[in-house]
Amino acid sequence: MSRLGLRRTLSIAAAVVALLAVPAAAGAATYTIKPGDGPCGSGDLACGGFAEAAASASAGDVFNASAGVYPGATFAAAAITINGESGVLVNGTLRFSGAAGGVSRVSRIAVVTSGAAGPAIAVSGTAGLQLSDAVAISQNDHGIYISAGMTNKIVRSVVATGGADTSAIRVMSEPASDDQSLTVESTLASGGASAIGAFSQSALLLGGAGDIALVLRHVTAAGATNGVVIDSSAGATAANDYTIKRNLAKGSYRLRAVGVDTTGAAGNAGGSKVGVVRFSVT
Repeated sequence: MSRLGLRRTLSIAAAVVALLAVPAAAGAATYTIKPGDGPCGSGDLACGGFAEAAASASAGDVFNASAGVYPGATFAAAAITINGESGVLVNGTLRFSGAAGGVSRVSRIAVVTSGAAGPAIAVSGTAGLQLSDAVAISQNDHGIYISAGMTNKIVRSVVATGGADTSAIRVMSEPASDDQSLTVESTLASGGASAIGAFSQSALLLGGAGDIALVLRHVTAAGATNGVVIDSSAGATAANDYTIKRNLAKGSYRLRAVGVDTTGAAGNAGGSKVGVVRFSVT
């Protein structure tokens, strides 16, 4: 063997040894969710419900849910995936509060809150949620309530509310909150004071609200007092961007702010940035 070939072989061998010496990261697990299977975790990959799944969830875990009726749950871990088969119903709020580690993904489930207060789905963690091919209905509260996250997305879903002053989909930027974003595609939003509502609120002592970016594509907003409501009149510093593309809104678009600029640039009728809305339709 030539000296060059020997050096190359030794280099490859050294690299392999170095890789073997590095401890392996904890691997994500794939669980099942099926009524009656009980607690899971510590090597047991069969969960009896969404609450049991949430108790054992870590970033990267995948949960495949079988048909059945389950209570609600709160997932504190980020970057989880939940896949449902036909007939998966969650009777209670599903909450996602994960703050780091990647966006969570949920598909092919139905979540309903009937009688009890609370939205069907609530997202309060900055990791965010991407929902697809799902149903989310609340009898008295918002269908989906989002208050954090820059990667939120709702696709091919049905979202509804039975409340009088609620939204099927509500995005709320609260005092001292971070910026957030939501994209809604090929989705039906129905009921309430607004099928889709984006609101920002600020408080003098707590600080201004974060910015909101809302993108709607092929969305049907129906059965509500207003199809889409964009309201930053209570926001002291929020500058919100809205893009609406090829939608059917059976109801009015209502913009409420101190200053509304339809050209996409920041602006305010009073000259100060109080409740500014940047709004564009393409």
